[in-house]
Amino acid sequence: MGEKPISPEQSPRDDLSKPVNLLERDNDPRKTAYAVHLAVTAREYWHQLTGKNGERYSPSIFRLHQAEGLLEKKPDKTRKHMAPEHMITVMSGCKALGRLLNLPEADCQDLVLIGGLHDVNKDIEFRMVRATIEDPKAGYGQLGHDLSGTVSAQKLRFAGVPERIINIHDKSGHASCPEIEALLQKKGDNKDLTKDEIKLLVFHYIDDVVTNPNIIDPQITSGEQGDRLNALDRRCIQNEKNSTYTKYNEAWRNDPRNRTGETAFQMQRRVGHLVETRLAQMIKLDDPLRLPELIYQQMQKDVQANWERKQKPPLSNQGN
Repeated sequence: MGEKPISPEQSPRDDLSKPVNLLERDNDPRKTAYAVHLAVTAREYWHQLTGKNGERYSPSIFRLHQAEGLLEKKPDKTRKHMAPEHMITVMSGCKALGRLLNLPEADCQDLVLIGGLHDVNKDIEFRMVRATIEDPKAGYGQLGHDLSGTVSAQKLRFAGVPERIINIHDKSGHASCPEIEALLQKKGDNKDLTKDEIKLLVFHYIDDVVTNPNIIDPQITSGEQGDRLNALDRRCIQNEKNSTYTKYNEAWRNDPRNRTGETAFQMQRRVGHLVETRLAQMIKLDDPLRLPELIYQQMQKDVQANWERKQKPPLSNQGN
């Protein structure tokens, strides 16, 4: 399955050489083209990966999202989930940060596939969390979240997805923070991380900095106390202000995985900044809070480069 060419005439924008705006909807065909490019390349890369039983499984990423109920609509015709948009943003952000880290292309492709699969079980997670959201013994939804992660891993194994992908795809959010922090403590500044450990940190961080409405905001803003806030801070603040998560957030204090007594989003924010600092050191960025800005700029470059590549005539037509 190939990518369909998209003509500049489809866009209301006059100048498609200007930097793409990744913070709002504007019918820019460059963004559509890049989303399709990510989905297609993820599918093609998946097709190359062989499971431990020698079986291959390679559905379209969008078709997989549809099969998992992520494109279903509510009675008012609005979508039930924004997970596909979120996953595309994570795919793009992972690839951008992978490039900033000068990771080999195969590792960047791993990250794109991880981003495309990490929330594929979101509909089941949503139902499981809703079923346990009022149960204190289930951590006010935490058990539902954990069970859906187990189901997701089982489904991906059945599909022949390599363990290195499965082992990273669910390492997002607060529940993975104890493992992430232990890794950072074990591998101090003077110890090299393996490629899979770097990919783990990249994916964990990118998922942390995607805020509503599924953007990676490059801005640094001021908080109520005059402190500097970036996308990671704003993501956790958004979650803390969501009344649906109030009990869920507090219940994490008593989870056996939690050794600090923090709430879910306190831990997610603190450990997220630890990851951010480590990644910033790897690319020699003096101000770690600017990491989302650099990722955003690289995403812009990737979108534009893909667009310009698509506008070039096929080699067979050149010189005719």
